[in-house]
Amino acid sequence: MAQAGAIIVLNGTDKTRIQTAVDQMHGEGLNSTGFTFDVRDEKSVNESVYAIEKQFGQIDILVNNAGIMIRKTVGGI
Repeated sequence: MAQAGAIIVLNGTDKTRIQTAVDQMHGEGLNSTGFTFDVRDEKSVNESVYAIEKQFGQIDILVNNAGIMIRKTVGGI
């Protein structure tokens, strides 16, 4: 999408990881920015979406990939 001209807005809770990804995209000539917020915090999400829309206009495509990973062994196997 970025190669086609889309502005990519990255989100996450780790500011350093977001900035690293944004810097990498900029290094490839792609237009991106990052916002740090936790999707579990409704107020934070609403404030960030408002800020994104104010800065860039409407959101045309949204990819939601929030989740957790728990690693443990399965009993008996």
